[in-house]
Amino acid sequence: MAHLPLELFPVIFQNILKPSQLATCCLISKAASAFAVPLLYDRILIYAWHKGAKIRVVQVFNTLAKRPNLARYVHSLELRDFPKGPEISVYGVAVFLRALDNCINLQRCIWTRDGSLNNEILKSLSALPQLRSLTINGHSARFYDARCLLNIRGLCDICVIMPSAEVVRVLVEWTELNASTLRGLEIICKTSPLITDEHLGFIASSCINLERLRLVGCSKVSHDGVSSFLPSNRIPMVELALEGLSPNFKWVDLSLKSSNNLTRMRSITLSMGGEAESDFGEWVDSVATLLHDAPLEEMQIYSTGPRLGNSTDNELWSRLITPHAARLTRFSVHRMLLLPNTIEDICRRCSRLEQLFIAVPYAIFDSLGPLLASAKSLGTLHLNFPQTFGDPPLVPLDKAAALDATLEYGRLLDMYARTIKAIRMSNAL
Repeated sequence: MAHLPLELFPVIFQNILKPSQLATCCLISKAASAFAVPLLYDRILIYAWHKGAKIRVVQVFNTLAKRPNLARYVHSLELRDFPKGPEISVYGVAVFLRALDNCINLQRCIWTRDGSLNNEILKSLSALPQLRSLTINGHSARFYDARCLLNIRGLCDICVIMPSAEVVRVLVEWTELNASTLRGLEIICKTSPLITDEHLGFIASSCINLERLRLVGCSKVSHDGVSSFLPSNRIPMVELALEGLSPNFKWVDLSLKSSNNLTRMRSITLSMGGEAESDFGEWVDSVATLLHDAPLEEMQIYSTGPRLGNSTDNELWSRLITPHAARLTRFSVHRMLLLPNTIEDICRRCSRLEQLFIAVPYAIFDSLGPLLASAKSLGTLHLNFPQTFGDPPLVPLDKAAALDATLEYGRLLDMYARTIKAIRMSNAL
């Protein structure tokens, strides 16, 4: 590789995904290193399941603290694990703060471990001039002063996980301070009653440029709180995720109030619960009306409780999908069994489908190949089998390989047919 033209290095290195392999590319030559090093440090991510995750955090921050020339390449910092309390004092807080101060081009930060944030870290984050996206653990009690968040300005995306009462109290003011730039808001809880329709109404009144909204586990949020973000005089939503909200959530009412402002909606994520559990047909009718004019490309739906499929579901799913079939690239259904005729209908009519996530009975696995083969653009397939007595815990490798071969054979046949058609057209001309 040392003898390749320099202009080829960026093209090659951008297709290398593993950090360890990028690190090896840095050793090829000085010229190669000049292209590989910025990519190696561009996105740093450490998850809790990584071996020696906390040691990795310390090593990374030591490097960033000592080498400002490398820290300036960091644009995304994703920390799902981090030393805290006595752990962080062993290494010295100053090292972590100096490393953050050196990341002058940091644009996206995800810091989610409960109890790992403190006032000093938030102060360093507030001083970063390029920071545009921030995801934090919102459990502030005993760890940080929630009002420190008010110093972090110019954000385009805010995500708060498990917010405490103190964070909820400052959330309205914090979003208002970022209103001119804020485009995305996520609030993720388990079943927290702290976020209410009233809070969302105050946020919506100031954040008129919001395009992406995700609410998860906010048990006191109903259709009234969500509809405050969707009046006709606002910028239309592009992405909307409503999961695990109030059991009194009325999809019919949301549809009546908001369907006219979803004309740019590309992605929707919905959980079916409450009233929908008792009447799937009514839920589908309400959601289909709500989304009818939305130019959807991604649709994710799941049930809060396991739901078996039945013979009438195909008509209902068809009603939901039909207005969007020509555009859908991702269709995802969890905890809701899809029957063979529904799967075949989705694959046949959604001609641009690239990602499919479905739950199916294990008994139909052997017949899935022909059903899925009509999805010619399918690149990602995720199958989930609700386990029953007698089913194997894992799909045997030979069965998975056979399904993959069937799908690939179907693509080759389709490519062959299109090639023959093109040749015949050419000969005709």
